[in-house]
Amino acid sequence: MMKSKLMILCLSLLLTACAPKESQEIFVKKIDHFMLTCKEPKELYNMLVYTFDLPISWSYRSMDKFTSGGVEFGNCVLEAIDFKIEEDISGIIGMAFEPAMKVSDIQDRLREKGFKETNLYSNQYWKNLICNDLSTGGTVFFCEYQIPVKKTEKEPGGNLGIRYVEKVKIAYSDYNKALDLWRKLLIPHKETKEGFWEIESSPNIEITKSDYDRFISFEVKVKSLEKVRSFLSEKDLIGEDTGSSVYTDPKKTYGVLFEFTD
Repeated sequence: MMKSKLMILCLSLLLTACAPKESQEIFVKKIDHFMLTCKEPKELYNMLVYTFDLPISWSYRSMDKFTSGGVEFGNCVLEAIDFKIEEDISGIIGMAFEPAMKVSDIQDRLREKGFKETNLYSNQYWKNLICNDLSTGGTVFFCEYQIPVKKTEKEPGGNLGIRYVEKVKIAYSDYNKALDLWRKLLIPHKETKEGFWEIESSPNIEITKSDYDRFISFEVKVKSLEKVRSFLSEKDLIGEDTGSSVYTDPKKTYGVLFEFTD
């Protein structure tokens, strides 16, 4: 009798383990690209293409309401963009996610999760879903392409020997509110420590508390930190050097702060 009950228990546990688990909802597949701007976006684009020798994702050109050009930057794309406005802003101004489902479905689900406002924009090339609640220091949005996106065959490392973007740092004045919203948006990606999420095949995301909301910097993994140090010094673009990290001087890199590590 005891043996029979034991066999039933073992069979029950085995069937439970083998039963298909309910798929966990996911909105963000990966970070697709970052938007960068400054007073002279074309010069920023030229620095990325000609000084850093990064592969071109798309050439600098007019796209109706704005002008932009994109370059491959390891595991993401950097877009130098000109919105043709007079406001004096520079640096990282936006981050686009590759969606894991249709953006119209994401919009519905985010409303259910407490996101107060999202806006959906579309044209013949893409559908963009803006997450206004998280866009207080720069635009956070999903980009669903309507046409195939071509990948360059050129070696992505360029003159800096770039491997991949390790993380992007974003600051919020209302840190607790932002933390709650990011947790809802990034599920089921792992939050390995408070405010830090690991995203496979993508830059990771770290949020921090500050007096005002903004994108802070990229941390970029390179093949050789010494090579980066030498190159940035030669081009007069080097900023702080801690020994383990080398930073660009944002005054000389059009407001964009890059941190390089190996």
